Amino acid sequence: MPRVVAGAAIFLGAGVIAFAFAVPTLSTSSEDPVQGHDEPRVTLSPVRSSDPRSSDEVNGVVRAAPGTDVSGLRVDLVPLFSDEDAKRRTTTDRSGRFSFEDVDVTPGTPYAADVRFQDVTFPSEVLRFGTTPQNPVVVVVAPPTRSTSVIGLDVESVAVVGDAKGAQVVHALTVRNRSKLAYVGALRLPLIEGGNAIDPRAGLDRRLLDLGNGEIVSRAPLVPGRHDITYTYVSPMPRDGLSVRRTATHPTKRFELLVGGELTAARPGKPTPAEIVTIGPEGRERQYTRIKVSNLAPQQTVRFIVSVKPASNTLRSVGLVAAALVAVAIFAFPFVRRRHRAKQPPSPQPVYVE
Repeated sequence: MPRVVAGAAIFLGAGVIAFAFAVPTLSTSSEDPVQGHDEPRVTLSPVRSSDPRSSDEVNGVVRAAPGTDVSGLRVDLVPLFSDEDAKRRTTTDRSGRFSFEDVDVTPGTPYAADVRFQDVTFPSEVLRFGTTPQNPVVVVVAPPTRSTSVIGLDVESVAVVGDAKGAQVVHALTVRNRSKLAYVGALRLPLIEGGNAIDPRAGLDRRLLDLGNGEIVSRAPLVPGRHDITYTYVSPMPRDGLSVRRTATHPTKRFELLVGGELTAARPGKPTPAEIVTIGPEGRERQYTRIKVSNLAPQQTVRFIVSVKPASNTLRSVGLVAAALVAVAIFAFPFVRRRHRAKQPPSPQPVYVE
């Protein structure tokens, strides 16, 4: 049994890792190049460790729409794992540039540069290495708005992998701000009921997150362009199945549910065709069942039930019975042999004739 449990854990863990390669990594893009599809985009930030100054210097630039004055803006360099009172402050020059010297920036001591523009704080990406004047961190700012009409979702994906003991969930969204303003209203991110051990990943600033009423609320501004957001968590698996319920807060072009491991899914009341898809890097692909729903309007609700495949319980029972029979056979066989030998007539003794 330990081997069976270990094998199942490895399989489920590999499935989650495979899906993680398909969802966005740590980045939020303000530029919007032409895309041939609307899948979440993977962007890798360059490692800026070749410059000898990059480990103790942070350089940045504030960008905005043409004609916007970006001079004299307050910039706070905030350590993420230390007391916020240790932050340092400067202002931008006429071109929107700023710099901090003698800063120990490492993967273990990350920082963020917060720019204050029109009474709104615009955070940079998480800095795990220093930056140079030739390759500065870019912070995009824009006039704020709270109108939800500027926000829409290209795609929202929920991947659930697990078994009867519980599930791991990867939630990925591609959010688009089609206006020239920065959306500063609350962005509500759903959680499956019972979700816990939440881990914010791409596109989320832990300092600007609130948790309550079964959802995550992000207070980070969304500048014009496309934003890839990812977070993960775990959830128990009720005996009658896991309810995945989503009420759209913004227009959503496509909502999709992917399930893997020993799980299956159905849409109660509205049977929806499902398809088998393969996700993951070459050599580590995993199969998922995917159900898609298109063009959700605000306040429209979709619901799915994720449950353990019936065949999984049957196969597990068959395996246990087979193992029990093998064990009985192993222990019983020596006794059977001995009893069989006892019933055989004694072998004739040789007779010697002188």
